[in-house]
Formats: sequence, structure tokens, C-alpha cells
Amino acid sequence: MFDDATASDVRLGLRLAEGRLRERGKSLSPGAREMLRSVERSLAVLGDQPLPPVEEPSDVDGVQLLDLRDVTRRLKLSEATVRRRVRAGALRATRVGRSLRFRLVDVQEFIDQLPGTEEL
Repeated sequence: MFDDATASDVRLGLRLAEGRLRERGKSLSPGAREMLRSVERSLAVLGDQPLPPVEEPSDVDGVQLLDLRDVTRRLKLSEATVRRRVRAGALRATRVGRSLRFRLVDVQEFIDQLPGTEEL
């Protein structure tokens, strides 16, 4: 059983690897697939617990901004993982002083580009 942040981080990593492997006509190893199933079971159990409320984004000149805490809650990722995604260029953010701010549209684009998040 994984805690919520760890399970989300592992799932994200395995989904990214799965997407890259699929592009090459390959798939995850049986052990990696089992790890992914285990992580998803952990998240399903954790999903039964109520999440803290997500605040509405602040609106600055028509642009909706989120802080780091709001983004971690929306993505169910740890702060460290969100910061890594920003450094890697996968998630766009702006520094305001020492704080990170995220446009809501950029967070949604990040979610949309994740493997397994295609619209039905």
C-alpha cells in the first residue's frame, strides 16, 4: 500500500514510460504492469477518503492562477513532483517572488497530455 503522493508519483512515471514504450511498439514488463496495478489499487482505496477542498483559482486580469498547493491537490502529486515537472518543462509555471504560480489552462494542458487521459 502506498501513500497518496507516492502512488500518484509512481503511477505518473509508469504511465509516461508506458506511453514512450508504446510509441516504439513495446510494452511495460510484467513486473512494471503489476506495480502499476498495485499503485492503482492503492489509489482506489485512498480515493474512498475525502480530499481537502480545492480552492477556486484567483483571477488576475482574466487569467486564472493557482498556487503550488492548489496544483498538488488537483493533480494528486507531491510538491517535489510538481517542481520536477516544472524544471523538466512538462508543466509551465511563473515565479512570483519565491512562489510558483500556474495558469489554470497550463495545468489542464498538462493533464490532457498525460497518457491514458484521452477524451471519450
